[in-house]
Amino acid sequence: MYFYGARCRQTQWPMVSFYIWTLVCVLSSVAWAELPESNPFQNTAQWVNRIDSTVTPISVYYASDTVPENSVQENGESVRETAQRTLSLLETAWDLSAKMGFAKPVAYNPIDPNRFAGFLVAGNEMGVEAGNPLEIDGGFLIWPSYMSIAPWGIYAGERFASTIVHEFHHAVQAVYDWEEPGSIYEMSSNYVQELFFPGENADAAIEIADFQARPEWAPHYYDDYKTYFMYGSWLYLKFLELRYFEGKADFLVKLWEATAPIPGDRNPIWVEAIETLLPKGVTYADSIAAFARWRTWLEPQARKDARRIGKSVLQSQVVPPPRIHYRFAVTGRRQSLESAGMQLFGSHYIELQCKTSCKGAQVLVEFLNSDAAQTVYWKMQRINQTKSSAIVVVTPLPKKSAFDIANDSLIPYRITVR
Repeated sequence: MYFYGARCRQTQWPMVSFYIWTLVCVLSSVAWAELPESNPFQNTAQWVNRIDSTVTPISVYYASDTVPENSVQENGESVRETAQRTLSLLETAWDLSAKMGFAKPVAYNPIDPNRFAGFLVAGNEMGVEAGNPLEIDGGFLIWPSYMSIAPWGIYAGERFASTIVHEFHHAVQAVYDWEEPGSIYEMSSNYVQELFFPGENADAAIEIADFQARPEWAPHYYDDYKTYFMYGSWLYLKFLELRYFEGKADFLVKLWEATAPIPGDRNPIWVEAIETLLPKGVTYADSIAAFARWRTWLEPQARKDARRIGKSVLQSQVVPPPRIHYRFAVTGRRQSLESAGMQLFGSHYIELQCKTSCKGAQVLVEFLNSDAAQTVYWKMQRINQTKSSAIVVVTPLPKKSAFDIANDSLIPYRITVR
């Protein structure tokens, strides 16, 4: 989710505070690209040009007929032609989202309150901003929103359509819940982006690589946009689709419906929402353990899934496996080491190299923190890699269903192999 040139976390502050927060976020960033001058509603008179859709309640606004300097200009088109093309892509995103079953975005637009607004801005970053939540019938909350769209920067060209779909999905998310960790929004938007425009996300390879390089982080971990991890985490949703929902993507609609704040009660967290959809008896922890095994691509069905993902999303590149944290040459002698560990729901991957077979190799994992042992247990899975090698997947999972999803502290351990 992009906010005025910086990839920063969403906030629940009122709109006036959004402007201050955005400036702080931008100034604290190291290498973000050119920003629009201000929030578009601070000076509504600047948006002298607009194009209205005739098929959806969407309007695209632009302030000048002059293409910004140092811009990527598609086939020499004018600003108005760019605005028309952008509107067409927004109409497509609206239609695809509606056909999938999602609710329509709610407009935050003082210029024309009945029309969802897309503002063409200079620079490289695109984003969705939400206003104060509105209470609708039954006491449910929805967040109205608008989009800032940078059609002349790094997202111009072939990737522009898929980026529009990604960002538009953030506006859809705001209809349901704008109080989840930022990681959830990026996970979901990238899933939709790859669903509708596979192969057109130029960052797909680095997103998946960053995600697979950090399996010690929980798939839902919010890393404050330090890496591409959160974008690559869409693989977890892809796994859910394939394993539990018969390859049907509309489970995502039900998932967002289940995250909506309950009137007079509370806001269900992401984990609770997922557990309402999983098959009876399957918990979020169970899905994480199964995902940790699947993402190794070592088992037959997982290999097929990886080939399909690589062909459609990575232009036939190989989908990388998760990083191996430790390697042991199994000799029969006792070997051990202490590790700083991984997050709850994260995993470490340990490779065993054996002379003939790893069938008799023994692996023991022990807590180094006695407090953790009260609330966490180790899930250990062994997957044969070759006749003489195996991967052991170690994942800490909660003993009880109640846990703090925001707890990102590491769980240290000692591993012994013989």
